[in-house]
Amino acid sequence: MTGALTLEIQQLLKPELDELFEDLGHDLIVVRGGSNTAWNQSSDPGAGINVRGLLMPASQRRRASTPAGLPVPDWVAYLPYMPDLGTPGWHLTYEGRAYYPTADAENAGGQGVVWIVPLASPGEVTDGPSEPGWTG
Repeated sequence: MTGALTLEIQQLLKPELDELFEDLGHDLIVVRGGSNTAWNQSSDPGAGINVRGLLMPASQRRRASTPAGLPVPDWVAYLPYMPDLGTPGWHLTYEGRAYYPTADAENAGGQGVVWIVPLASPGEVTDGPSEPGWTG
């Protein structure tokens, strides 16, 4: 993400996205898993990072294109690029409701401009080895 074309894309798009997030976005909080790696209600909630991003219902196309056996997203978040969001182990909160990723965050185009994150319904956690399936 350091080539000349990538830097040009970042310079052109970042101000436009910042304005879009400011005008139409939502105040979201990125919540890390804290010191406990298991997803459970008694986990240390970790530190929250305030971000301005878009939280939107997932499109029918995105829902339909979800591979079999994976959770179907109900929501999608568009977040400003921060390098550490590519590491799993976090979720979003908005107006006191938790939204958990149903897949890894996508660095759109690999350009380091915006993350696209498919999300489950508020409070819904999918079953998995580190996620016992509780709803909050």
